[in-house]
Amino acid sequence: MHPELFTFSIFGQNVVIMAYGFFYILVSIFVIIASYFSARHNNFFVRQTFCLLGGGAVAGLLGARLLHFVFNPSIYMVRVIH
Repeated sequence: MHPELFTFSIFGQNVVIMAYGFFYILVSIFVIIASYFSARHNNFFVRQTFCLLGGGAVAGLLGARLLHFVFNPSIYMVRVIH
């Protein structure tokens, strides 16, 4: 997959839309909408559902960073503050 989804120019400034960021936002919007309708359909509290989504997103990001640290410690050891 190419990292740049598309590039265009506005008022002389080049704007680059990156593929990974674009699809991450697109999937995030889909998950929020699907979770809302699923919570309503199953008679769950919508506020609690969104709190769980937020917690899951934070845990996912921290878990991904921790996994990257475990498998690639040399990258992080170079930047250790003395």
